Amino acid sequence: GAGAGGRAAAPGGAEVDIEGCSISAVRGAGHEFDKTLKGFKGPILKAMLPPEVEGLHRVVHSLEVLKSSLLRELGALDALQRADELSADCRRYFSGVAQLEADLSRYGEMLREDGEGGGPSTTGRRKAQ
Repeated sequence: GAGAGGRAAAPGGAEVDIEGCSISAVRGAGHEFDKTLKGFKGPILKAMLPPEVEGLHRVVHSLEVLKSSLLRELGALDALQRADELSADCRRYFSGVAQLEADLSRYGEMLREDGEGGGPSTTGRRKAQ
């Protein structure tokens, strides 16, 4: 929603939008990120190998930091002066969220192909914890 509180405003008082990069666009991608992350819980996470889980944790952390930074920077009064940097960071964030969605889809397909007929973790890839 609309609000004041230190948010950068374009000349007409509207939210800053730099080539599709805006607070609302980042928040929207953040919602997709959260939804995608929930999809990794359960059987998919259990089927992932330890290095894959570590990689997922690194990606998740990086995307969370980038989102937080973007929201802060887009709300700064000098956001328009740093348009090129913010635009590049937004593209990186949106791309990361899209890649996470693709990874979730791929792991889901692998799990189904491995014959998840009965219960969770019938994949031979699961490693004991």
